[in-house]
Amino acid sequence: MSLLCVITARGGSKRLPGKNIRLLDGKPLISYAIVAAQESGICDEIVVTSDSEEIRSVAREWGALTDKEPAEVAGDTNTGWDAIQSFLERNQPDFDYLLQLVAVKPLLMGTHIREAYDLFIEQDADVLMSVEDLGWLSDLNFLSEDGVHLTMRNWKKYTEIERHAYTHINTITATPPWEYRINGVIGLFKMTAAYGGYFAHEKIIGYVSPPNGFGDIDTILDFQICEIRKQLQKEQ
Repeated sequence: MSLLCVITARGGSKRLPGKNIRLLDGKPLISYAIVAAQESGICDEIVVTSDSEEIRSVAREWGALTDKEPAEVAGDTNTGWDAIQSFLERNQPDFDYLLQLVAVKPLLMGTHIREAYDLFIEQDADVLMSVEDLGWLSDLNFLSEDGVHLTMRNWKKYTEIERHAYTHINTITATPPWEYRINGVIGLFKMTAAYGGYFAHEKIIGYVSPPNGFGDIDTILDFQICEIRKQLQKEQ
């Protein structure tokens, strides 16, 4: 079975221009996703798709193939999923599986990808998405059309589990039904399921991300925090 890894890396970040090639612990940010994919041992081919020639050039230096992302799907207003769909439509890759990664998670490691892949194969899933534990159930999260009235989506569930017995995660003695949200770090698909929407398939499973996440780079402060976390990661 063959697997293609596609890493999405946008060149035009308004908040932090050039972040994907900015150095973090002496290495360009894009390199961390490439190395993680390489070290996972599951990828037959690794492609970085980007609208930036600078990013593509650096990606090639780190051993990835590259794809020129068209202008109509580039920029902050489109998602990584838009980029993936564009890549698939333009290239029609002949692989059995697709691994989707983003370039701004420098604490992602090959072992995380491998764990997700093993779960994906074991469960014979159509789609796997990495998720993070919110540590709570969503509360008042729907506004009425007049913008005044709130709806408690989980009122019935709260009643069933006596929700207020779980007021703080550190005091929990039982395992409540916490909610998870997709964080978009790792996506695994049967290639037949990669075309179209995330949820248009029969079997979708979640890979639970580490409690402190994979790092997320949007600002200079994020870089500084990840520098510290990379050092701690080395010392462990």
